Amino acid sequence: MRGVPLSLPACFLLAAGCVPEPTQVVVVPAAVTWLEWPTAVTPDQPGTLKISGHSQCGFRTVFGVSVSGREIRVTAEGHRGSDGYACPADAIVAGAALEAMSAGYDTLLPLPPLERPHGEIITYTLKAPMGEAWSGISPHAVGWLESRMSIDTTTRFAGRAFVHGDSTGCWWLQPSSRWPVSRWALMGPVPLAARQSWYSATIRGIFVEVNPPLCGESVAARAFQLEVDVTPWAFAPTRSR
Repeated sequence: MRGVPLSLPACFLLAAGCVPEPTQVVVVPAAVTWLEWPTAVTPDQPGTLKISGHSQCGFRTVFGVSVSGREIRVTAEGHRGSDGYACPADAIVAGAALEAMSAGYDTLLPLPPLERPHGEIITYTLKAPMGEAWSGISPHAVGWLESRMSIDTTTRFAGRAFVHGDSTGCWWLQPSSRWPVSRWALMGPVPLAARQSWYSATIRGIFVEVNPPLCGESVAARAFQLEVDVTPWAFAPTRSR
């Protein structure tokens, strides 16, 4: 009985001992630099997270989210396949600090379904890996999110940002996320001497509607926690695509 002939490409593969292997992916730690989320969701409308982050230049940042008990855990990893991953043109800048400031791309990530509250409010702690890709990253509790019978779309935020004041007495917040990014009027004065300089800050708070408008804006950032590095930056962190 004659055997069934192999196709030509298969013969060549077998003769050479060549078996295709899956693409090897190198994975390194990555950091979340900015996070926005709704105050309360329902099991039927779980909502989304808005995430920005960064890893080493040449690695694509991949985010994930999961629920464990009463914790919502955000993860961030830098992935690079065997075919390589080029640094985005707007990330190739002088110094690692500027690379971190560019913070990668904004990502909208659906929240997983949460436990049904059955008439009560269930509170979840939101944790995310914060820090610097080159100096250490660790999970931080950045806030909380509730599972209720009705949603609350008030947006909460946490992460790194830049703050500065202008000649009119307004203070502005610029998140460390994809450029160009939104600029928000910041409620309350910031006790900094060089008002029109830019300062790096860690901030946590909510976006609120304001009437009358604040500095011409109908939505402003209200900080619950604000830690500012009092050393001014030598440049304004603004760029176009």
